Amino acid sequence: MDRFLAQLSVENKVSPNHTSLACVSLLIAAKLEEPISPSFKKMIKLLPIDLQAETTKPELLKLEKFVITTLQFNLQWVGPLVYIDRLI
Repeated sequence: MDRFLAQLSVENKVSPNHTSLACVSLLIAAKLEEPISPSFKKMIKLLPIDLQAETTKPELLKLEKFVITTLQFNLQWVGPLVYIDRLI
């Protein structure tokens, strides 16, 4: 989410709804790290009731595509800890 918002600010684009963006970020992270694919419907049910009505699965899918294309499919970030663990 941070890298996506930073990229939007560089491109002078307006950021999407932060609640939807948080949901999509968690779903993308779960897709990368968890063995079982996450459910969009379950994620929407976890939102407060007033936000559930305005958040839809097609909207989240569209935002997910926008996030992934904005980041140019570069979703993995390798930090220095990976290299330090290899050296020790």
